[in-house]
Amino acid sequence: MRRSIGMVLTVLLGCSSPQDPVSFSQASYVDAPSGATAFYDRDLQQVFDRSCIGGCHEPGGTGNAQTGLLLTEAVSFEELLDQTASTNGPHVLPGDPDNSLLVWKLEGKDPSGRAVFGDPMPFGRAMLDKKEIGLIRTWIREGAIRSLAPPVPPSVLAATSLDNVSVEVTFSEALDPVSAANPENYQIEGVSVLRARLEAPDRVVLTTSVQTPGVDLIVVASGVRDVTGDAVVAGSGDRASFRFIPIVSFASQIVPVFTNSCAFVGCHGASDRFPPGEGMVLDAPVARQNIVDRASQQNPQLKRVMPLRPDESYLIQKLAGTEGIVGDRMPQGGPFFSPAELQIFRLWIEQGAQDN
Repeated sequence: MRRSIGMVLTVLLGCSSPQDPVSFSQASYVDAPSGATAFYDRDLQQVFDRSCIGGCHEPGGTGNAQTGLLLTEAVSFEELLDQTASTNGPHVLPGDPDNSLLVWKLEGKDPSGRAVFGDPMPFGRAMLDKKEIGLIRTWIREGAIRSLAPPVPPSVLAATSLDNVSVEVTFSEALDPVSAANPENYQIEGVSVLRARLEAPDRVVLTTSVQTPGVDLIVVASGVRDVTGDAVVAGSGDRASFRFIPIVSFASQIVPVFTNSCAFVGCHGASDRFPPGEGMVLDAPVARQNIVDRASQQNPQLKRVMPLRPDESYLIQKLAGTEGIVGDRMPQGGPFFSPAELQIFRLWIEQGAQDN
């Protein structure tokens, strides 16, 4: 037979008897003492708001009706510290998390490992994770005061290139719209930031000058504030790396380079009269099969193209003029590839040297 919710909730943090009626006056928040690492407003009240409010431990809620326990912000602290909260005493014993009923109910067991009376809390919702319970234990151990967490400045969590002229920057919290949308508050070395748009409370999309494909870039935020006025701290959580990685097409991006720079008679074009250099023909129909997973004649220990490994591909070394190559840098006599042009070849190899 299914038990009614009312029957299940008759026991919460204390025993089944509701606490004695007490007139509360809201306690004030105080600054945490030096060295504190857990805070009431952040590490307890926010947990109560997420996991205990909404039909349970607020006026009219089932948990309040069965046990008399309120965990709304105005009275939660005094309720937890009240000596008459239940026949088992207060839910929190300052300095003693192991013997605090709050911890027992959240962990579902007492210090000896015995299952605690009633159901573990929160009832009907996901159990708190180890980090959350650990912070609650720490708060009790540090004195169980109604403390305010010190201001936490916003930080850059991640940056993602959306295309070659757009970057999405994600912050740790909601931002002040004015400072977040100021393009002068973002710097990317080698790339100009032209515009900034607040896409969501914690996300900004930057419009930039053209980003070189495959090149690692770093966006640095300065002067960006959260909604409380705290600013990003220079050198601490103010930056994130990103890069634009397009899918490189062998047919449309690699083959035309071979055709225009390499596949000539006397070089790497097919010819009965003039054998191609290294026996490597780079005419469009056979170019890929002649380079991918094919050993170099000049350096047999390396393959011309090793899929996924551009630095170990002899083709990249020849195009870049890497020290130790045999013979001349390619294309022979130049003009040599620019870093951006060479990067296209590197990306194609990183992406598996596909026949695409």
